[in-house]
Amino acid sequence: MKPCLVEKQTTDSTGFYWIRVEDGLPKRSGEYMTFSPSQTVLGQDFGARITTLRFTGSRWISSFTCREEGGRVTHWMPLPEPPVSQAALPRSEPLVKTERSKTDEH
Repeated sequence: MKPCLVEKQTTDSTGFYWIRVEDGLPKRSGEYMTFSPSQTVLGQDFGARITTLRFTGSRWISSFTCREEGGRVTHWMPLPEPPVSQAALPRSEPLVKTERSKTDEH
């Protein structure tokens, strides 16, 4: 993925950063990580949440419910690259080391 052309707001240790909606929206339609602050609906408190939403060019849509989520999104960021397939990793050492049992020592 190419970085967005919006000024960085808060960079964390991974190099990803949140972009305030008021500072700009994504240049392309697609899936983005979004932040919505805590809100109360019908007396029920729904805490702040980080979720992936689809940006259509003008609206934030939940891929799960197909409902608009735009009024609640305050920040967004591009999704990171997916993880590298374990099959593509060099296999010089096992991924998980296990302790040898006493029977293995003899």
